Amino acid sequence: MSFAPVIVVLSDFTEHSDSAIVRSLRLAKDLNCKLHVLHVEEEVAAPFFSVVEPLRRQRTEAAEKVLRAKAEAIGVDIQVATRSGAIFSETILYAQDLNAQLIVVAKDAYRQSTRRTLPINDTVHKLARHADRPVLIAKRGSGSYKNALTMVDLSPNSSAGLFAAAQILPADAKLSVLYCVEPPNYPTFGDLWPAPPVDFTPQREAALQQGTIDLKTFIAAHVAGKRNVEQQVEIGLVVERALRFLETHDCDLVAVGTRGRSAFAAIMLGSIAEGMLDLAPCDVLVAPPPGKVFQPS
Repeated sequence: MSFAPVIVVLSDFTEHSDSAIVRSLRLAKDLNCKLHVLHVEEEVAAPFFSVVEPLRRQRTEAAEKVLRAKAEAIGVDIQVATRSGAIFSETILYAQDLNAQLIVVAKDAYRQSTRRTLPINDTVHKLARHADRPVLIAKRGSGSYKNALTMVDLSPNSSAGLFAAAQILPADAKLSVLYCVEPPNYPTFGDLWPAPPVDFTPQREAALQQGTIDLKTFIAAHVAGKRNVEQQVEIGLVVERALRFLETHDCDLVAVGTRGRSAFAAIMLGSIAEGMLDLAPCDVLVAPPPGKVFQPS
């Protein structure tokens, strides 16, 4: 396994972030990475600072003590840092400062924030949408990954999820690559009703056969080494097919590329990344397209 030496995990110092802490400790152990724990506090108005700050410092010290004990128990060295400001942007900037190649966050982290937002616009969704490096959303599990899924559409952007998954998976883990081909062009019958019975099996088989050839070529170009990769070509909607695959194959990780759409576009148009983040029962790895640049607001 070859992976960058720094992982940043975002923690709100509550039980909501436990899954991210457990997952990042396991990754740091498996990949021999340095682990940095970041806690971001929202800025407090000046009149309340003298009251709130001592309480925050006390909570931070207690949480740091617990974190260091967990890390020491499995032989992982950690660094703990605190910042104040917008949670998602401070996290990305901190990862940039460290040249970290992965950000880990729990699905429900910072949900108790005083700023009420729609789920589509919470801290986790903002990180997944705007980060210029892969973001791992931890939902469950503590052991090493064994069975992962990634979806591709054969475009250069979709290779980001495939590459990111290959970097954090153990060498003996299985990586399934799902490619959903477009339905074939079925013939129409104009005003004839009812339509005459027609067997569309040949068109479907031809589409699946060509999709299998295209996916094999894509994988050969983007997956190096002797990794255990399984092809999966289907006809249908990507999110629907992916969720079905996750349920029937007991996957513990799903990886997907993202184009960094706005919250409005994600609501109106939908996206594979948003769908997986909200609906997948396992951890979700969201990878930005190559060359993406984060622009703080």
